[in-house]
Amino acid sequence: MQLIDTPGGETLVVLTLDEFETLRDAADHARALASVEAGEETLSKDEVKQLIMARTPLAFWRNKRDVTRTTLAETARISEAI
Repeated sequence: MQLIDTPGGETLVVLTLDEFETLRDAADHARALASVEAGEETLSKDEVKQLIMARTPLAFWRNKRDVTRTTLAETARISEAI
């Protein structure tokens, strides 16, 4: 890591790519941990793959929550045909 002062008085940090990637990965991990601690729903790697491969995002979430099209339509008070 190297610090550089600009003519305008800002201090810049120069990192190697490995240092930057390590820092970025740690920040990603911290954000994920905070979302879990806050009670936000997260997906496993397999679930992310399933979401990507699903016909639609709605189909994925219905399947994940074991909700039928009929139940969803009734809950939303819409026709199942929509």
